[in-house]
Amino acid sequence: MSARPTELSKLLGAYSDSERLLTLLTFAVGRAIERDIISQGLPVRWEQAEIIRHVTDWLTASVIDNDEWLGRVDEQGRPLKLMKLGSLEAAAKEADKAMRKRAQKLRAVKIKDGDEELFRELAGGYYIVRLLTPEALDVESAAMQHCIGQGSYDGLLKNTAFAFYSLRDPFGKPHATLEVEGDWLNQCQGKQNRKPDNKYIDLMLSVFVDQKWKTYIPLNGVIVDANQAIHDPMRLPDGFKSEGDLKFSRLPITSLPKDMIVRGNLDIRETQIESLPDGLYVLGNVLAKGTPLSRLGAGITVAKDLMIQDTNVAAIPGDIEIRGSLIARSTKLECIPDKLSVGMNVDFGKTPIRSLPTGFRVLGSLSVDDCPNLTELPQDLLVSSTLNIEKTPVSRIPEGAKIGRGLRAAGSSIVDLGTQRMFEYLDLSDTPFKSLPDCIKILSKRGTGTLKLAGCPLEYVGPGLRVVGRADLRNTPLTHIPADINVRGELVLSGSRLEVLPDGLSVAGALDISHTRVKVFPGGLRVTGALVARGLQDLEIKDDLFVGKLLDISEASVISWANQGTIAALRCYDANIAAMPNFMKLQEFHGDGARIDNWPARMIVDGNFSYQRGKTGTMPAVLTVGRNIDCEDTWGIATPKIILAGGHARFKRSRFQSYPERLDAKSGDFRISTITNLPKAWRIGEHLLMNKSKLETIEGGVSIGGDFQFDDTPLRYRQELKEAAQPSTAASVRFAR
Repeated sequence: MSARPTELSKLLGAYSDSERLLTLLTFAVGRAIERDIISQGLPVRWEQAEIIRHVTDWLTASVIDNDEWLGRVDEQGRPLKLMKLGSLEAAAKEADKAMRKRAQKLRAVKIKDGDEELFRELAGGYYIVRLLTPEALDVESAAMQHCIGQGSYDGLLKNTAFAFYSLRDPFGKPHATLEVEGDWLNQCQGKQNRKPDNKYIDLMLSVFVDQKWKTYIPLNGVIVDANQAIHDPMRLPDGFKSEGDLKFSRLPITSLPKDMIVRGNLDIRETQIESLPDGLYVLGNVLAKGTPLSRLGAGITVAKDLMIQDTNVAAIPGDIEIRGSLIARSTKLECIPDKLSVGMNVDFGKTPIRSLPTGFRVLGSLSVDDCPNLTELPQDLLVSSTLNIEKTPVSRIPEGAKIGRGLRAAGSSIVDLGTQRMFEYLDLSDTPFKSLPDCIKILSKRGTGTLKLAGCPLEYVGPGLRVVGRADLRNTPLTHIPADINVRGELVLSGSRLEVLPDGLSVAGALDISHTRVKVFPGGLRVTGALVARGLQDLEIKDDLFVGKLLDISEASVISWANQGTIAALRCYDANIAAMPNFMKLQEFHGDGARIDNWPARMIVDGNFSYQRGKTGTMPAVLTVGRNIDCEDTWGIATPKIILAGGHARFKRSRFQSYPERLDAKSGDFRISTITNLPKAWRIGEHLLMNKSKLETIEGGVSIGGDFQFDDTPLRYRQELKEAAQPSTAASVRFAR
């Protein structure tokens, strides 16, 4: 408690001037306030202030009644009940529980004449009474299960500055309790200290306004001005000033006052407001999406964003000032004033706009996408960030136009980029664009630049193209790319009509040429990432190919493969490979469904080797695999003579004329295979499964560390079984039946 005693004492002193009560309050909530509010330099939120007030009321009633728990203290004289409270929420729950018990005791109190008086009659038979005596407070407390009774507020009844009121229905049942001090509405509580239902606030609103009460309580549908005076949102005066946000959303309001000042956000979504008033000044955002708004008044100033999308606005006044962004998407906007002042982004997308004014300047991004009437842009257009003209009839970028970051033109009619050659991203997808000019540069500080030309009738890419990021040229009629193309990231040409890769091509990232007409990987081709070449036909792989990650030639046919080169990993699903290099060292090999005629003499795979459902001639003489070998359902002349595997060797349902002479593996699975002999050089660390295979003989010296299963094999019926397979000294062999 000693970290900031002055701050804590000052904060709690606002709730009581009783020394004993302040001591109890410090024990109950002081630690939580120090930890969660004062130490973090945060203001007390309204919800937190309500909890502190509620706990104060509980402690006041406990002191008045001298509750028994006050005498149960620790060695320092602190009440044990309070020392268990570690948070404001825990203190609030304890106060709720105590107040409910007290309310039950007060139900026997009967109200007498003179305990209350009628204050105001309301619509629907409701009315408000003023509570005049301690008995009236006790009855209200019992019915509402909160702390106005029990003595906590009895002393204030003698103070003429205070008044207590109760909202009653036609049957006399209370629904809200009010505390007023002078002209301030300090409390407006529903049952069990909850906020009253909105319908009860609506009933009492006229009283709040007529009495000219002020409040800091956030009540739904209640509007307060800069002096915290309460107003009816349907009857705000001209020149109304609000210190914070104004939330009119979903209220049946139809108009706003002239010259209104809002020092926060103005939210009129889902209202029936058709016009923003003249002289409106908003220091935050104006949110008007989805309203019937059709008019923007004169002299409007918005310090942040004006969001009028999905409205009926057809014109923007020339004297409007918007210091943030203007979002006018899906409006009826047709024309723009010559000197529109907008501080950030402008969005006119999906509007009938026909033109932009000469000298138009946008300090952020400009979106005019999906504007069917916009056919051209002004010559001196300046956009500091992104220009979006997607799905428009715009065919060219004017020579004098300047775009700061990127152009999004997918689905537009663009065929000419003007004079600009540098972008962070350039999207020309699905446009009639045919020729990419020389020396285009797509650069981004984070390496996330993007060039998109997918689906274009692209026939020419000029020299000097540089992309730091992703270049997407898929599904174009492009047949050649420049020899000096420089892509650091990803170059995607899949589905194009590309025929030739230039000699010495180097891509610092990934290259995708799947389903193109390329037939040769030229000498010295270098791809530091993945090279994806799925579906290529009659492919020749020349010397010195370098692939830093994965070479994917799935569904391709390879007719020749030079011996010199480096590949990190190989994927060749369903490929047809006539020849492979004499030696290959890979991180992974995945060739499921492939047909490989000639393998390397020796092959080293650091990870997994998968060749399931493959068809082959003779596999490598020596195959070394760091993890597992999967050759299930594979057909061929011969497996490798020597297999050294760090994991499992699976040849289930395989069909080979000959099997390994030496096999070192964690386990082996040759079930339903054509293996006939188990050579003496086999070393299996765990189980070996041969069930339903063609196994006939086992040579002496085989080492099997676990189960050896050979049910339904010819070996079962041979008498020499025990002599042919003696258990090794290192591990016992159990023959499963």
